[in-house]
Amino acid sequence: NVFLYSEIAKKSIESFAEYEQLVGGSQLLFGDAYEYVAEQAKNAYKDVQMSQNDYLKQVNGFATGLKTSLGGNEQAAAELATKIIKAEADVVAATGNSQEAVQNAFNGIMKSNFTMLDNLQLGITPTKEGFQEVIDKVNDWNKANGNATKYQIDNLADCQSALVDYIEMQGLAGYASDEAAGTIQGSLSMVKASWQNLLAGLADENADLELLINNFVDSATTAVRNIVPRLAQILSGISTAMAEILPVIAAELPALIEELLPGVISGAVALVNGLIMALPPILQILIASTYRAKPLTIFIANQASGKLHNDL
Repeated sequence: NVFLYSEIAKKSIESFAEYEQLVGGSQLLFGDAYEYVAEQAKNAYKDVQMSQNDYLKQVNGFATGLKTSLGGNEQAAAELATKIIKAEADVVAATGNSQEAVQNAFNGIMKSNFTMLDNLQLGITPTKEGFQEVIDKVNDWNKANGNATKYQIDNLADCQSALVDYIEMQGLAGYASDEAAGTIQGSLSMVKASWQNLLAGLADENADLELLINNFVDSATTAVRNIVPRLAQILSGISTAMAEILPVIAAELPALIEELLPGVISGAVALVNGLIMALPPILQILIASTYRAKPLTIFIANQASGKLHNDL
């Protein structure tokens, strides 16, 4: 118990130290919009299966570039950063791609680098021209749906917004949140994120521990509900498989034994013959060793006997 408590305390301090640093950076970068960012970070464990720390780290990375592209509007930058993170999570959940690969695609656009758009696996040609086609399609799609946009490829915020809308256009919006509730992988990721939040909260006197504990328990409950039916199915599947496999094995076993037995017997006979042939030389060596050792043994015995005679 002492070891467990010390490990939890260590992880709690590490998580809180990181959280403290990230919050300070987020407050500096987003100013009055920080409260919005903080609220999104609290719910990130279920919305995008990310801890507060991971969420803040990601959103802070977008802050400067988005604010610059949006004329210094901190609230707009915070809202767009949230949309980007959710869109990334939707792509990861839908395609099975790694979070790092998807984030690299979005981060590349912040540097006008379109070469990693292939990471999204959404049929985007990873060139400036290919992304311009995406922007054109999105502008047309938004206009057709009563939300006309005029995204420009030379504006980083427009590029990010266009990519977010394109992901929605592909029908992926909200997929990560749905996966957290309905799949084993998603719910386990939610458990991990809520546990990391709880660790940080243990060291924070301002944290709502009851809420953090409830979030973790609810996440774990969701995961168990997703896992238990699969375990039941696995056990049922094993029983069915064994019921079908065993008769096949029983039917084939006699023929298999008949085929393999001569070889096994032959090998055993060869092994015994080999031992028998090797036995005489081994015995000769042992006998010779015994005779060589005998004079020394007699000498030692005589010496001992003589000493005893002298003593008497």
